[in-house]
Amino acid sequence: MTINKMVVLAAIALLFGCTAGRPVDLQNDAAANGQALLDAQIAELAVRLLPEHGTNKKLKMVILPFADLEQRVSEFGKYVSEGLVGNLAKTGKYAVVERELLYRILEEQKLGMLGIIDDASAKKVGKILGVDCVVTGTFSALESRIKINARVIATDTGLIMSVAEANIARNKEVEILLRRTRKASAPVVSAPLTPKRKIDVSDPTNPPPVYGKDYYAERDARLRKDAVPVTISIQDFVPVLFAIPASWTECPVHLVSEKPKAIQREPTYEGVSRKYGYIQLGNTDNALFYFALDLISGPHPLLYLDRNQNGDLTDDGGPITNQGTKDGIFSAEIVLPFSRILQGADFPEDYKAWLFTNDTYWQRDLMCFYSKSQLKGKVVLDGIAYDAYLKDGGKNDATFTNKGVYIDINGDGKIEYKTEFFEPNAVAEINNKRYLFKIEW
Repeated sequence: MTINKMVVLAAIALLFGCTAGRPVDLQNDAAANGQALLDAQIAELAVRLLPEHGTNKKLKMVILPFADLEQRVSEFGKYVSEGLVGNLAKTGKYAVVERELLYRILEEQKLGMLGIIDDASAKKVGKILGVDCVVTGTFSALESRIKINARVIATDTGLIMSVAEANIARNKEVEILLRRTRKASAPVVSAPLTPKRKIDVSDPTNPPPVYGKDYYAERDARLRKDAVPVTISIQDFVPVLFAIPASWTECPVHLVSEKPKAIQREPTYEGVSRKYGYIQLGNTDNALFYFALDLISGPHPLLYLDRNQNGDLTDDGGPITNQGTKDGIFSAEIVLPFSRILQGADFPEDYKAWLFTNDTYWQRDLMCFYSKSQLKGKVVLDGIAYDAYLKDGGKNDATFTNKGVYIDINGDGKIEYKTEFFEPNAVAEINNKRYLFKIEW
């Protein structure tokens, strides 16, 4: 890991440290700390977005406010860009143009601030500002989360230096920022705009367009009607490890000192105290896997995991020891039978995930995890079979249905997140044809 990424990781720790010491109930939602969570997710986005330019030169960059897919900039889009400004500036590797200077120069040049979201326009603005690179991006408001796509563009070539995405949980703080929205100004163009044809509203055969909920609902229905339905059956896939990069966005595992009623039998512990928690995985009736952390003397506890879900922590093969770095509190791989996670899963392989906590999370009685196991299979489009992948994401709940599908359209063995990732139940255009993907068992 580079030094500048380590600096931003330290910023995440500082953000979470501000709320250390507050008791967290096992059933509480992580949204109770919505502001700190949002800041930490933006800081993590900055880590993944850092371009590796391989030089000692201090790159000068500008970060534009993020817009939604309708070219509207809300307070949420501004909040994201401001968060990136702070986190990228802290690395010492980048000189970030202040927002007020950015607005003033764009106003002097008569450029539309909020429409600058395509690569060509970003390159033009970057040259006017005299910066080496431009950070820009969009966000999509989905049902339970906000998906952010960010990229860094080199102003001399117009090429993308790096890309990153993040999934932000929709909580009270995020909803407030989203509601404060205004329509974007006209995008930057190199030629005059063609005047729009006036519509005679008195002519009933040529009514004016109506925008709003009904308009977008009708447009969505029209796109879905023309789309070819593609049902992806998870049972046709096989487990693999890290076929594409894993991701995690939340730390949903809460720790308590009082033993849950579901744990009926415990081993002879070495330490004088314990912390308990559970991981919720899969789609079975009993989706909870309880565990106990034995707080022995030394920096790392021992983990007892109820793999067979019988309430007995003594018959699951002994404690799991720390497998991470010596500086952290606890990090280890957990292995569970797929048959206990997913109904009807007859995979011979086990489900594997990484469970961890650090000093900051530990003070807040939190643990995080992400799935190492992913699924690989084939998706047939227009008679052509493509390699496809399903990975856990967002909730990290091991159902593999809420993240979407990754399809290697160009056959290069890699996944391009901008062009080869498709949301579930959303219309996607591939090779000039529309498809509607549905993931199910």
